[in-house]
Amino acid sequence: MLWVSFTGFHRALGIWMVMMLATMFSYAGLTWWAHQRSHLISTTRLAFDYFCIAAYLAYLGLFIYLPIWRMRLYDLGLSSVVAILMEQVSLLVLNQIKIELVDSRTC
Repeated sequence: MLWVSFTGFHRALGIWMVMMLATMFSYAGLTWWAHQRSHLISTTRLAFDYFCIAAYLAYLGLFIYLPIWRMRLYDLGLSSVVAILMEQVSLLVLNQIKIELVDSRTC
């Protein structure tokens, strides 16, 4: 039963690694956004903000969709799926904390 539950755990670790790297890159993107917007005039800043918000929302959508798609593609065991889903929620919370951190630095 335990062996069946952890089927494809090595693939689950690969999915987790990609999710972790995406989270690190999103922090760099958020920091870049926060520092670049202060150099723009108000009209350009608004367009830049909308573009960056749209890119961030697309990132979040892909961050939710792609791991689930890969889990279904690989037909992972229950424990592997639960581990990925729990880590996905954890990293989504970490993304929200990063937004608050970057926002507090720019105010």
